[in-house]
Amino acid sequence: AEVFPESPYDVMNLGTIRGGLATNVIAEECLLRASYRSLPKTDPLELYEDIKRRLGAIDPHDYASDNFASSIEVSLLLAAPPMWSNRDTRLEQVLFEVTGNKSARGAQFATDGAWFSGAGIQCLICGPGDYEQAHQPNESIRRESFERGPAMISRVIEQMCM
Repeated sequence: AEVFPESPYDVMNLGTIRGGLATNVIAEECLLRASYRSLPKTDPLELYEDIKRRLGAIDPHDYASDNFASSIEVSLLLAAPPMWSNRDTRLEQVLFEVTGNKSARGAQFATDGAWFSGAGIQCLICGPGDYEQAHQPNESIRRESFERGPAMISRVIEQMCM
């Protein structure tokens, strides 16, 4: 909460649950897909290992049926690291100037910038459109915002690299 007061918690989303054909028939399988986004400076694999350990302790066998085999499997599709960005940097100042924004904030979604940040490359995530609409159903961007993008990128490059 001290680092990102606007996003003070880790986020877990139980995004999809698939399995079964009817409510009165035991499903052949049930697949639950979840995503987890940890705050910067925390290890996202800690929760994964904890879930694996807890589910591994469950005996899924149905003792009422000799021919009903069951198991619980946990697999990791991707472990994207959380992103950390220092505040009050030259890059942040340039982005404020170019975009007209006056403040930066954390966000509760994963980004490729985290890989660069983890490698020691200074990163901030910035893009056109309305932040409140990002990563939502029917996400869209106004044409004017999209068309301003190339000129803004050019200005950032000019100020940071030339």
